[in-house]
Amino acid sequence: MYSLEQIKSKNDIKSFNIKRVYEDDHLLCVDVKINGIDISFNWYDDIDFLYLWKHDDESFKTLLGGIEIYYDILLDR
Repeated sequence: MYSLEQIKSKNDIKSFNIKRVYEDDHLLCVDVKINGIDISFNWYDDIDFLYLWKHDDESFKTLLGGIEIYYDILLDR
């Protein structure tokens, strides 16, 4: 089964769609669909990395870190 954790480079992202941006506890949360897989980025004070990852290496690293945190929580690691 494909996991977003397999993403290692920008070229591994074939589709990226921000579905919803909302606020929770005064922090930003974003529902995104990446390569056909739904993922949530929760409780960020800055979500610019979701808009800049294609052109900025630091933003891409932040995106990968967010994916890792998502799976850590999902899989209780």
